[in-house]
Amino acid sequence: MANYTKGKWFVRESGLEDGEHELEVAYEFEAENGFILNYPIADIHDKVETGTAKANAHLISAAPDIYEALKLAQSFILKHNGKIKDSFSEQVAMACALAKAEGHKS
Repeated sequence: MANYTKGKWFVRESGLEDGEHELEVAYEFEAENGFILNYPIADIHDKVETGTAKANAHLISAAPDIYEALKLAQSFILKHNGKIKDSFSEQVAMACALAKAEGHKS
């Protein structure tokens, strides 16, 4: 299983002094004292607002949810393999994506 930062991942935006637009992917968790804390995972800088950086930031923030959904889908397909026809290419695609997420060569 991939050892990634658990918690709610999200994107926050800010403008910098030099006109550069900054996006930060961060995660949220509840500390032992009950406070909700946010810590950064990745900073994404974009001098020109093209939307690409924002799309990349949202894709990164969705990674844990996509990973968990893919694990569920893979489990479902393997469980029902005899009943799902022509699922081999989908199984290979899922296995490769999960291997990449887990740090293995795919």
